[in-house]
This record gives sequence, structure tokens and C-alpha cells, in this order.
Amino acid sequence: VGGRVVDPPAREAVPAQAEVLAACEGADETQRAAVRARQDAPVEIAREELAATDASRAELAELRLQLERRDAADERLRKRVKELATAVEGAVEDAQEHAALRNAYAMLEAEKQQVEGYLAAATAAGDRARAFGQARQEEAAARK
Repeated sequence: VGGRVVDPPAREAVPAQAEVLAACEGADETQRAAVRARQDAPVEIAREELAATDASRAELAELRLQLERRDAADERLRKRVKELATAVEGAVEDAQEHAALRNAYAMLEAEKQQVEGYLAAATAAGDRARAFGQARQEEAAARK
């Protein structure tokens, strides 16, 4: 063949060598894939951890926002409670003042009734005195 004589076993060796090379290349590819997997594994783990960290940060930010909202609501409630406490104190003072005015009115009413009683007694005494004076005048006139 082409000036060269090839032995039959050498002819058979060429396909066998090709198979060995293919097997080596397959093994090399498997080894490369394994190396890539070992190299990519920390990267993939780091990506997962980074994603988890990002998720944790987002959750933490949401929790902070909720806490700020809750603090603002608590502050509004504190202000409202303070306003209500002030209103209640004012209402208590008004009620006490009203009670004091009612007591003063009741005392004035009692004094008025007492004065009216004195006035009625004085009027009755005046009426008796007039009647007595008139009777004396009539006696004095009758004696004349």
C-alpha cells in the first residue's frame, strides 16, 4: 500500500489506538467536568449563601420598616392617651367645680328659704305691730 508494507497487526492497532485516544479524551472530559464541578461548587455555595444573605437583608429591612411603623403608631397612641388623660382631668375638674357649684347653690337655696322664713316672720310681726298700733290708735281715738 503506497510503497509501504503494513503488517496486519499494525493495521488493527490503528483502530485500537483511536479507541484508546477516544477513551482518554472521554476520561479527560470526565476529569475536566469533575474539576469544574469541584471548582464551581464553592462558587455555587457562595452564590447560594449570597442569595440567602440578600434575602436575610431584605427580611431584616422589612422588619426594621415594620418596627419603625410600630414605633410611630406607639407614639401616636401615647399622644392620644396623653390628650385623653388631659381631657379626663379637665372633665374631673369640671365635675368637681359643678359639684361645688351645686353645693353652693343648695346652700344659697337653704339660706334663701331661711331668709324667706325670716321675712315671713318679720312681715307677720309687722302686720301684728300695725294691727296693734291701729288698735291703740282706735282706742286712743275712742277715748277722746
